[in-house]
Amino acid sequence: MTVEQIELRKILTQMLADNGINRETIKGFVEEIVSEKVDRAIDRVIHETNMDSLVRRTVQDTIKTTISDEVRWNVRRVLGSVSISIETHGNFRGGETDGEG
Repeated sequence: MTVEQIELRKILTQMLADNGINRETIKGFVEEIVSEKVDRAIDRVIHETNMDSLVRRTVQDTIKTTISDEVRWNVRRVLGSVSISIETHGNFRGGETDGEG
């Protein structure tokens, strides 16, 4: 740093100190500004995202899964109590029958 830069830095530091501004207050200012910018960026992203389509897709997937599970459970419940009796007539050999039936 040149002598002029050092002198300018001292003057600026003194001016800031006279107005009650030091490293800690500057750190607070920066944190506040960054937080505000982050909040604005989050709001912008949320508003740019099509929330309706996300909600619709989630609801459709949930309905599909719920209906599928319910149908599967009811079919197993009903078919589990069904008794099936199968009678066969004739001879079956390798895909051919003897024609009796």
